[in-house]
Amino acid sequence: MVFFVLAGGAHAQVTCPHISSDPPTEKDALLSLYCSADGTGWTNGTDWGSSKPLNRWNGVTARNAGTPNDNSDDIVTKLFLPNNKLSGSIPDLSALTSLTELSLQGNKLSGSIPDLSALTSLT
Repeated sequence: MVFFVLAGGAHAQVTCPHISSDPPTEKDALLSLYCSADGTGWTNGTDWGSSKPLNRWNGVTARNAGTPNDNSDDIVTKLFLPNNKLSGSIPDLSALTSLTELSLQGNKLSGSIPDLSALTSLT
């Protein structure tokens, strides 16, 4: 399934289910969340799936570890998507090893919570 996202003037294409690289990147983990939690139905999915730096994606705080115009090395530190109409399940987020804050409350997520033991910075 392919979703076209029109958000904040950005036109992005997200192929779902998202097939991640091995090992998955931080962007892969975010795209998996988008796909498994019905990203097209979110209240605000601005720039999700775009080529913009991850810290421009709604609810994502990230720092760039690479060159300024290359988001392949972005490091996600916060994921804040409360009350954003996420529905479905939470995928494996273990690639987000620098994540310190995760806020998904007020959504309609179901299923079990994935193993978060790799997220050693999570508070």
